[in-house]
Amino acid sequence: MANKTGLGYSPLTERIYWGLQNADTGMWVGNKKKDVTNMFLQVLEHKFPINTAQNISCNGENVSTIYNIKTGRDVIIFDTINPDDIDTKLYSELAILSGLSYFDDHGCCESCSNDLPDGCECKELAKCQLMVMRLSTKIAQGDK
Repeated sequence: MANKTGLGYSPLTERIYWGLQNADTGMWVGNKKKDVTNMFLQVLEHKFPINTAQNISCNGENVSTIYNIKTGRDVIIFDTINPDDIDTKLYSELAILSGLSYFDDHGCCESCSNDLPDGCECKELAKCQLMVMRLSTKIAQGDK
């Protein structure tokens, strides 16, 4: 029975732990595991910035996509766009031209950022963002 130090999730406590685990079963060994849930989520937010999507790959195959959407915002999805298909340079240029930079960086419009909900433009900006994403896809440009 070999033991290893590792990261694990407990469905019982809904927390993420770092500690000694049985290499065969994945079960925790001893009682010295450390709750690292908050640190893990902070790292996760750095890896997946607000209003981005990234594919998760295992053995070179995309198995899922992580979407990080700012809390309290409506999400409008017409259909999926593979983040790997977006020409990021073109997207950045189009986002600047269409006034999406603030929305992309903060996950909401300036009115919502300043607690002025009457001037909310989030839905319109989300639609504009989707249009810019579509225009920025490599497929639309004929790169595939």
